[in-house]
Amino acid sequence: TNRKRHVGNDVVHIVFVEDPKVGSNGAGMISGEFCFVTIFVIPIRDASIVRVALQLREGLDDKVKQTLKHLVGTTMMPFNVSSNFVRQLAIRADLACRSAVQDRLGLFSNWQERLRQIRNLERYAESKPR
Repeated sequence: TNRKRHVGNDVVHIVFVEDPKVGSNGAGMISGEFCFVTIFVIPIRDASIVRVALQLREGLDDKVKQTLKHLVGTTMMPFNVSSNFVRQLAIRADLACRSAVQDRLGLFSNWQERLRQIRNLERYAESKPR
């Protein structure tokens, strides 16, 4: 089964910043071993517009950085569409992080493990005398 090994140890954190003075410079305020990506949602102009900024944790290895670099940046948008955008961004960042970590650790996803098992069955069926 593909159950979470550490429930609650998320690789993506979403932070709604109520004080625009803090901005997205508060990445160091959120600690944790598993937080690779922080998405900051910062309201601007009486909360009708928000700035969404995605930042990577410092100290990530090059493989993880390479996998996530296309998501890093800042976007301005109306508040009413920001929730869908942030949700999709978080999902994509989570998938990219998990993919990079699985590749690094040599873990298999479910479909890769199933394919390996099917190939083993094929070899067994071919080698067995009839």
